[in-house]
Amino acid sequence: MSEGALRKELSAVGTDHEQGNLFIYLPAEKVLMAVDIVYPGWVPFTNIGMAEDIGEYVEHHDALLAYDFDVFVGGHVGRVGTKNDVEIDKASLKDLVTFTNEGRATVNFQEIAKNTGYENKWLLVKTYMDAVADHCATNKHQAGCRKIE
Repeated sequence: MSEGALRKELSAVGTDHEQGNLFIYLPAEKVLMAVDIVYPGWVPFTNIGMAEDIGEYVEHHDALLAYDFDVFVGGHVGRVGTKNDVEIDKASLKDLVTFTNEGRATVNFQEIAKNTGYENKWLLVKTYMDAVADHCATNKHQAGCRKIE
């Protein structure tokens, strides 16, 4: 799509934050915009940016990094970013997935059930999920948090 000398590329990318998200790329200016995937200088909003499809949300970091850009516009935050911001966010998500999977493999559901019982299933599941989240947060902290500037 061109408007005068300005050439724009719009890419429909599927579902990540929500159905219909677009990548907007200005190749001559080396500017890429993708709202609600990477938040330059910030961690994702609650529940991984309230993403509808976590798998696509994670995968779209690679799709973003395939573009040749210097400036990244993520929307909703007070500064624009760079390719480095996308790389930091991708690495942080990789850590989150790794530590969450470790927590799921480490936290013993049956031990939790011995303490909570099975009568209140919501309590059982919440206690289990909290224990997995605690494992993830503790290990992420011990591994060293990536600095976000």
